[in-house]
Amino acid sequence: MASYDEPHHPWTCPPEYVERFQGKTLDLGPGAFDTLEGKPAHQQRWAQEAGVRERTGKYHHPMMLGCNSYNDSQIGRTIQAARASCEARGEPLWIIYTSDHGDHMGAHGLTTKGATGYEENTRVPLIVRPPEGTSARVQKSVVSHLDILPTLMDIAGLPQPDCLDGQSFLELCERADADERRVAFTEYTRYEVGHDGFGGLQPMRMFVRGPWKLVLNLFQTDELYHLGEDPAELHNRIDDPTCAAQRDELHHELIEWMYQHIDPWRGEAWERRPWHTIEKPIWNAPMRPVPDDGYRPTYIDYDTGLPTRGIAKQFE
Repeated sequence: MASYDEPHHPWTCPPEYVERFQGKTLDLGPGAFDTLEGKPAHQQRWAQEAGVRERTGKYHHPMMLGCNSYNDSQIGRTIQAARASCEARGEPLWIIYTSDHGDHMGAHGLTTKGATGYEENTRVPLIVRPPEGTSARVQKSVVSHLDILPTLMDIAGLPQPDCLDGQSFLELCERADADERRVAFTEYTRYEVGHDGFGGLQPMRMFVRGPWKLVLNLFQTDELYHLGEDPAELHNRIDDPTCAAQRDELHHELIEWMYQHIDPWRGEAWERRPWHTIEKPIWNAPMRPVPDDGYRPTYIDYDTGLPTRGIAKQFE
């Protein structure tokens, strides 16, 4: 595994890479002129205080683009070394490339990253390069970083333990049609200490299935987008009665995920939103169970000191 901090400020790279992009601009599309009307208040304040000062619809940042180009060249060196190593050992070479997050770059009037579910921020590249001889294709299924380790284990012929949340997408590498059953969850609670002053605490949970995206902003207005009809995510349809059935179904699935995976921030506030309330007892919710799967240490019951069995509850 090789990880790169770049492209990231201070965008360190040789000057000749920056010079290539002095006159280069990128078209941001209609999202650059998003008024943020009907959007969460923290996004509006973000745009006002630390966003784009002049909305031109263009992104001009030679250091960022140059640094990105330089990083590509270094990734090329890594791939060459990996190919030579595998050829020397007579082993097949699989390459998986991805990124941890995006950058608004001026879309929605915002810069850098942060507490939003917009595509510019949360949709990341994923390139899978199977061994030589496999044809290239674009796969439009929704997958997640949680799916990468199960995929690697699938490639290696290893069984997937229950403690892994994701599922292998290996079979998608052999097909071009999208699997509409796949979903992805995204969570945002707070930066590390070095960044926790940027916007402060803005908890967010997001669920994507097919063209629909539901974003719960714990302290702010929630969001619902249909990416097929509104790819720039300009129109928040959280209060649109024509979308209520789909919205509420996504809400149920998102809350169920939070409980199944013992989200430490789970609780009633996520379930009782102005547009929909999920009626279910939550006060005596399941604690964090740790099954004896050979991977994780056993969870010890607080009351007895013995290994817990199944789902533990207090005061039952």
